[in-house]
Amino acid sequence: RQVKNQMTIINDQMGQQILDDIGGNLYGKIPNKKREFRFYLVNNKDINAFALPGGLIFLTYPLFNLIHQSPDEVAFVLAHEMMHVVFKHPIKQIFANYSMRFITTVLTRGGSLGSVAEQMLGSLLKSAYSQENEFEADEYAVRLMYSAGFNPSGSKSLLRKLKKTSNEQLSIYNYFLSHPPIDDRIDKIDSLMKKRGIK
Repeated sequence: RQVKNQMTIINDQMGQQILDDIGGNLYGKIPNKKREFRFYLVNNKDINAFALPGGLIFLTYPLFNLIHQSPDEVAFVLAHEMMHVVFKHPIKQIFANYSMRFITTVLTRGGSLGSVAEQMLGSLLKSAYSQENEFEADEYAVRLMYSAGFNPSGSKSLLRKLKKTSNEQLSIYNYFLSHPPIDDRIDKIDSLMKKRGIK
């Protein structure tokens, strides 16, 4: 409901069909079928995708426009967000945020940290936590793509597109706030593909 209040969900039947078809193929290769996934296109100026607890996955229209002609790139985005849900990253992030608020409230009352130090500490912890999750989601997204018959190299071509786009427009800025450097992600994906003999 909050997402719907902040962003308009786009009624694009062709785009929705692409997400549902590719997402369905990926879902078919996930061992645990207790969880369902739903995919949405949302109207937002940023190039981004995100997942919420419960298997709700959102792609902004600018991101979809950038990748919709490449099923492998769409598959990587969806698989990446699906892995966030599988590993419960969204709900863990919520708990982490509430924990940090609790800790900083206690420290503030005790006068142990100034407000600036609290904000810096919170940002550092959340940044490290987020990057670890992103690498984990990348790794298992590539593995899921491969098992579902998609070309895992689509992950690298997508990341290169994002890197190129980041130099051309500021709308991608929010994406980089919560993700590791793209070159680092590509290097880790390369290592994974070589290790598993994936081409």
